[in-house]
Amino acid sequence: MVYLEVSRVYQIHQMGIKFLFPLAVSRFFSWDVVLLIFAFRVVVQILSYIFFLEYQSSIVSQEKKVRRIILHYPDDTPAGHIEYADGFSSIYDNEGNFLFKVEGKFPPPPKKSSDYSWIEKVLEKGLQDSRKRFILYVASRYLVNVKGIDEDVALNILKEFYYKLQSGKVYESWLKSVLNGVKKKGLLPWSLKRIEERDKEMYNEIMKALKNN
Repeated sequence: MVYLEVSRVYQIHQMGIKFLFPLAVSRFFSWDVVLLIFAFRVVVQILSYIFFLEYQSSIVSQEKKVRRIILHYPDDTPAGHIEYADGFSSIYDNEGNFLFKVEGKFPPPPKKSSDYSWIEKVLEKGLQDSRKRFILYVASRYLVNVKGIDEDVALNILKEFYYKLQSGKVYESWLKSVLNGVKKKGLLPWSLKRIEERDKEMYNEIMKALKNN
């Protein structure tokens, strides 16, 4: 066992851990210790370089996360900028003064308008089966909450749709209850994708009606 008196050490802090490496000794009893000290110095230089690269990489990665968007007035003059990072948008004026911060992208992208033309086609052509479910999840919601049609008018449209194929029976009281319920809750019609996922039978019937020219 070699006895050392360490007179100087090198400290490195990484990930909350402190590393101590001896750089010089005041007393030693073996030349192997000298080689050991030189080896430690080489290790220190290598680790320092690695830690430096990791630090530079972390700075670059943080910079990449910030997206800067330049704003303009309608006459194309500068109006400031937006910095988007970590799910938040920070808005600055043209002088670089912070104005406000909101969650998500600012301004929010315009919502795509839904295409309800297929519902009109189904109402016009009728369905062989799944008519009540179509009324409940699609037609009633479309007529009242999308088109804003009066409940009495919507009632007549639904009755006409149901009896296009002259089969089965639907009660007017049930239709009124459905229209009243979807209007109070503000329910929107199911999309074709949702119908395909939730009710394959109704989806197939709708596809038949849409393909039948």
